[in-house]
Amino acid sequence: MLPLQCARTTLSKSWDTQRTVTHEDSLRIAPPTNIRAMSTMPSPEHQRIALPRPSFNSARSRDLPPAFSRMAGQVFALIVGIDKYQAGNIWNLDAAVDDARSIERWLTSDLQVPRDHICTLLDAQATKRNIEERFVSHLLNNSAIEPGDAIIVYFAGHGSSIRAPPGWFDRGRGDVSVLCTYDYDTKLPKGQTNAGISDRSLHAMLQDLARAKGDNITLILDTCFSLPTTSNDDPKERRFTRFTPTRKATSEDLLAGLWSTATPHKAEPVASRGFTGVSSDSHVVLAACSSGWAATERKDGGNFTRALLALKDARPLHKFTYADLPAELAPYMGDHQYAACAGMNVDRLLFDGVPFVPDTRYISVSTHDHEHVQVDAGEMQGITVGTEFAIYPHNRRGSLNSSTGIYVATLVFATWCLAKPKSSGKQMVREGWARVTRWNNQTPFRVDVKYSLFSFFRRNRLAAKIPSNAVDLAEKNGVGVLRAKSAKSADLSVKVKSKELLVERRDALIPANCQSILHIPSAETRTDLKAIEAAARFNMHLYRKQPSRPFAGKGARRSWTRRPRTRSMRSSSTTTRMSTSGRTSRTWTRVVTAYPWSTTQILLPPAPHSVDTPTW
Repeated sequence: MLPLQCARTTLSKSWDTQRTVTHEDSLRIAPPTNIRAMSTMPSPEHQRIALPRPSFNSARSRDLPPAFSRMAGQVFALIVGIDKYQAGNIWNLDAAVDDARSIERWLTSDLQVPRDHICTLLDAQATKRNIEERFVSHLLNNSAIEPGDAIIVYFAGHGSSIRAPPGWFDRGRGDVSVLCTYDYDTKLPKGQTNAGISDRSLHAMLQDLARAKGDNITLILDTCFSLPTTSNDDPKERRFTRFTPTRKATSEDLLAGLWSTATPHKAEPVASRGFTGVSSDSHVVLAACSSGWAATERKDGGNFTRALLALKDARPLHKFTYADLPAELAPYMGDHQYAACAGMNVDRLLFDGVPFVPDTRYISVSTHDHEHVQVDAGEMQGITVGTEFAIYPHNRRGSLNSSTGIYVATLVFATWCLAKPKSSGKQMVREGWARVTRWNNQTPFRVDVKYSLFSFFRRNRLAAKIPSNAVDLAEKNGVGVLRAKSAKSADLSVKVKSKELLVERRDALIPANCQSILHIPSAETRTDLKAIEAAARFNMHLYRKQPSRPFAGKGARRSWTRRPRTRSMRSSSTTTRMSTSGRTSRTWTRVVTAYPWSTTQILLPPAPHSVDTPTW
């Protein structure tokens, strides 16, 4: 085991990339299933190795780990929020900008959308020209967006209407719904008036986008295009309604400001009027209300946006289709406003499910008997008797996932374990997903927090977060970390500086194999703790052993050294090969761990079928 152990101790520049096979990593290396349940693979004479196929039942096929589903897509968004308008005759709003920022926080915090995937335009930034230019640069011509990626266009602000030009509709004139940009109803340099972005223009924009990037496009509108019929143009209603009447812009201005691919004189049927009247195959519209209704706001946000964010905090969004949302939002919006949904793809899951990818930190759980559940992780993943799990109903990121109980491992095998509720009388779960909340490492990881004159208060906050005695340690989740009394008794010494954490690894194996001093970028206590917790996980997996040695004498390992041109991160993969002898088929699992300096293969045999092998 010496070559593998030495390879494990070599680290790169940060704890996130230098740690060895942790619980999360091990689930990426191999599916947490009993080896006996692995699928049959092609025979050796084909001279190829295929990835293992998990034996999950069809009822849970939607929760497959990412390794066995299609590559997860990305999310891109254009967000517009306007409170203050350039035209003096437009009543300013109070909460549209806050709504836009709240949507941005939802995307970045809950759905883990990178900030550079989001373009946010607020108030004076949200001119008609700027919105259209950023639509082209950030979405239409963005080479990072691939077909199938989720694209969100969000608008919060005033809506309005302009008299339709002749021939716009199949019969009658009527009004055209428009989104009021920051410079709406103001004079343009050529003497025309800014007529905003009409429904026909925006539909044409989204059709162009769908042809280039696919039809996973969601248009979210927290605005309206008329006042309540009972109030007409009452200023009191205007104060809380996201509608403004048009004073200057005319139908000629509307035609002059059309998107380049929009048809000026296409006669649309009356039923297709407005943003929610067109059932397009290019996108789905989620709107604060239908035509003829009003969208209102309060100081804490628009009624529709506030309801949408309340729903995501109360219900798991990954289960909903677009068509489900109006009814689901109704209890949060009151009886004066009802959300609308339109498009040919309204039966799809929200954002086509792209942000709600499976989270590999969760482990499959199934019923074993009336007292225990089976968790598909065992000694190979660092599970020991006493390890605690929180059980969840699903394994999707970005969707509400409340724990249904805490379970404790009572019997641990190589690749799976049995667990029972920590609290007596707790109702048993039949199936779900588990996540380790407390590793039962018998020897705590000891950390010495050195004094620092430059970051005195931050150092004290960090020291206070690390338990100093066994009683406090027992109440902490995660890996057991204890504050050492001196550097001599510590596994790790840290010193807080203004913009970094100076880390000295004092483990006996470290100095002989790699650099012992690291400078980790960090400017706050939260990131300091994350670095220490990552170091503790690395140390736990580095020294953990499997007393039962389930594969002792039954496997084979092969190692070799290589000299790559560039140092890269360690990568791991799992493959299986079936050996056939007569009528007997045996499936072997090969775990390949590739480091920048060497590659290690471990060949795991099929589980023996004998009377000594328990069947669970």
